[in-house]
Order: sequence, then C-alpha cells, then structure tokens
Amino acid sequence: MEFIPAEKGQPIRQPSTANLMIDSTDQQIIGANFNPWNFQIRKDAALLNGFFTRIATTEVVLAWEEPNIETDVNDTFTVVVTSTTTSYTVTLASGFYTVAQCLDALVVALNAAGTGLTWSISGTGATTGLAATAAFTIPSTQLAVNLRLVDPTSSTKSFVGESPDLRPYRYIDFVSADLTYNQDVKDAATSDTQPQVLCRWYFAWDEQPYTDDYGFPILMGYTAFTARRIFNPPKQIKWRPNQPIGNLAFRVLGMDGNVLGYDSTTFSNWQMTLQVSEV
Repeated sequence: MEFIPAEKGQPIRQPSTANLMIDSTDQQIIGANFNPWNFQIRKDAALLNGFFTRIATTEVVLAWEEPNIETDVNDTFTVVVTSTTTSYTVTLASGFYTVAQCLDALVVALNAAGTGLTWSISGTGATTGLAATAAFTIPSTQLAVNLRLVDPTSSTKSFVGESPDLRPYRYIDFVSADLTYNQDVKDAATSDTQPQVLCRWYFAWDEQPYTDDYGFPILMGYTAFTARRIFNPPKQIKWRPNQPIGNLAFRVLGMDGNVLGYDSTTFSNWQMTLQVSEV
C-alpha cells in the first residue's frame, strides 16, 4: 500500500506593522518661532526602536493658510499708457484671491491710480480680460505672469489672460533626510531639483473645482483649506532593522527646491502617518 504523508498547513500572516504619527505642532520651537515648513522633533528617548525594514507615508493632512497674493512676492501690477509712455504700478493687499477677485481688485486700483484712463473687465468666460479706454501695455511682473497678461510689445485696449494660475505652488515636497538616507532606490524628477521625499502633495482637488464669477476654476490654494490625502500604495523606504529612529528634522520644499516661506500671521500646519513594517 502506497504511503501518503499527511499534509501540514503552514501558518501565513501579514507582516507586523506600527504607525509613527507626526504633527508639525509638536516641533522643537526655537525662540518661540513656530514654522511648519522647517522644524525638528526632539525626544529624550527613541521614537521607534527598530525591528522594522520599511517606512511608508500612508496619509497627510494639510491645513493651508498661506495667501496666494503675498507682499513682495506677487502683489504688484504695472501698466504703461501708450500715448504718454508713463508707467503706473498698483499694489494689492496680501490675501486669498480667485482670478475674478484679483481682476476686480486691479480694476479698482488702476481707476484710483490717476492713469487718465477708465479701466474695466472685458469679455466673458475664457475671453475675460483687463480693458481700458485707450491703448496700454503690460510689463512683466510676477502677478502679470500668474494672470497670463504679460505682453510688453503689444499696445491694445484689452488683454485676455489664457489659463491664469494664481496658485502659490503647483506641488510641495515633504522631506526628512533622517528617514530617507537608508534608501538605495533614489527618487528622480524631471525638474532640476532632485529631493528624496516622503511624499509629494499636488495642489489639485480630487473633484472638479467650483468656478468664480468669471468662470475661472477656483484651484487649490486660492482659498485656505484643510484636506487629507491617502497614499495607496505609499512609497516604501528602506530601513535597517537594528537602527532606532531618534530625533527627526522635517522640511517642506517648493518647486524650486527651497523651504517654503512662512507667514507668521497664519497658522498653517500638517500631520502625517508613517507606517513601519517588519518586512
């Protein structure tokens, strides 16, 4: 009689995981200066004692209060009246603006600037633009670039901006060299900057955005917001299992690779959940 051994089942389980919860308000504040974009977390004991090989960012909650029109960044707008070649520069108050609100504020400011012209909004929808009762040109300022109204060689009574974009950033990167320096597979980007990131936050709503009074989309960053992003699947970062996690430094970088500027009159902050896994 042929012997048939009894089959034995091998227990299968998912790898053990743990969460590391980060809150920018838990930072080590130096000189009472809170900064959500550049800070350290310092503890007397290790945050995690090893025994894991992977780290992954599973979710981020971003409370954004940084205005999209900022003093000394993109708050000035210049026009040159063709008939007199005289330039006039107006300044908008720092704050949150939709495209419609920005154009309306420019009309009010230009009509008060003593240009000798009457300013208004022309067109509708995609053809909405800035108009005057006589020809003018628009030199390049950051605000004019954002509104897509720059054309210093054309002299006309009306300028139409194509696909204006008043977002302060199209994306930001959450970075911690204390967590990514073990990874052998490096991040890459088509931009000149090559940060090793925990995750990248794109300034784009998951759903179709509302439109303003002139039909332009109200993009993420035109208003203050609090939003949550889940990263599934998250980026898996290598870790040495015999190495604890101690003090951590975090930076949030803009598209140019520099730490974001922080307006101390606001209270932007963020939270992040990192999952660590034994395999």
